Amino acid sequence: MSARSIAKIVTARQQAEGVGARVRRSIGVINQKSFNPFLMFDHFSSSGTNGFPEHPHRGQETITLVLHGAMAHEDFTGSKGILYAGDLQFMTAGKGIVHSEMPVANEDGSPTVGLQLWVDLPDALKDTEPRYRDLREWEIPQVVTDDGKVTIKVISGRSHGIESIKELAYTPINYYYYKVKAGVVHYGPFVADCEENIEHAIIDYQYAQNGFENRKTWKTLISDGVTKDMIEGPLDGNLDKREATKKSYLESKQ
Repeated sequence: MSARSIAKIVTARQQAEGVGARVRRSIGVINQKSFNPFLMFDHFSSSGTNGFPEHPHRGQETITLVLHGAMAHEDFTGSKGILYAGDLQFMTAGKGIVHSEMPVANEDGSPTVGLQLWVDLPDALKDTEPRYRDLREWEIPQVVTDDGKVTIKVISGRSHGIESIKELAYTPINYYYYKVKAGVVHYGPFVADCEENIEHAIIDYQYAQNGFENRKTWKTLISDGVTKDMIEGPLDGNLDKREATKKSYLESKQ
């Protein structure tokens, strides 16, 4: 495999989108308005009634990948369903469609997170009939590199001799999901084997769950300073007692 050099790095911009949802947009911003045939690329997060209610599309295809949680969708042709984590949807807007995309409530209260890519349709297909193609997580062809360090899900295109499922979208693109063997990632006080688990740690802390339950009721004794009474009492730090413990320990080792 030949090496490729990075031509440009674009920093995603966070902004409000839909109703109460937040997206980080890397394509479709001022310094990267388009990247033909790619029109927009969002990393979205939404929960509760915050999402993307009734809105139109025309002349493009959208590819939605759910990373965490679940997203419900329906449109004015009668199509409807739910995408769960790992699922994708290829929507061809064609001559026009109106649809809604709203998060399904997660039991742990965490938001639904995913990626959405907008792809331009060729002029000859801009008036085509709208359609959907759902790709479930287990249907995505995947391959593991020879060294076992990387798993590649071939969403669209070809990689390591594996081809994607055909006829998902009209515009041919290469779209791969890489999962690199766990290393060590840290963000502030949180350490995990991947960025996804860092996000889980932050959510668990914020919602006092999965190990952080006591955060709701616990109050630190020493946050305003350590007093002598604390040392002699609840902190059990009396120096005379410490020396006696030390002496007893050393004598037991003789």
